[in-house]
Amino acid sequence: ADPANLALEHWNSILQPGGIALIASDGQVIATTPGANTAGWPGLMTRLEVASDVFAIGEPIPGRNGHLGFVPVARRIVAPDGSFGGVLMYSLETSQLSALSPTIKGLNGCVTVMTDDDVILARSPEVRGTVGIRMMPVELSALRENRSGTGRQISHIDGVDRIFAYRHLTDLPATLIVGIGHDAIFT
Repeated sequence: ADPANLALEHWNSILQPGGIALIASDGQVIATTPGANTAGWPGLMTRLEVASDVFAIGEPIPGRNGHLGFVPVARRIVAPDGSFGGVLMYSLETSQLSALSPTIKGLNGCVTVMTDDDVILARSPEVRGTVGIRMMPVELSALRENRSGTGRQISHIDGVDRIFAYRHLTDLPATLIVGIGHDAIFT
């Protein structure tokens, strides 16, 4: 009821370089921390208005003027009467997801985080223009059949033949895929 008493500022040092935004059910931004970016809230608001209490991940939003982009993540706020009360959103910089595992680079490896909507949230090593794209249906066939598994495929992103393992992340709408170059494994 009183935005001045929300005290989101004390979270700023913990959340660097991201930020929190509190958005009312009518779309009005009530409070933010200094690092918050509220550009991704309309899509998340639409999803969370009709959903139960779920954690939602929005599509990555590119940065401007050479700055890194961010991924909006949010949770529905439930009003005292049980109705939709708005969204609590965190703007996670893509750099926080991209530095996933430098140790597998020597094995021509790759780590990818993908949403349940088939959008790449992060990829290491980074390939310019891949964050935010949708995976091709042929690459998703194994991932859709099981919550975890293994496979072998030539990446359409960098052309590397990899053996990979994947697992849907518990309680999150995302899948983690880790691959190592086929030739590196047998060298």
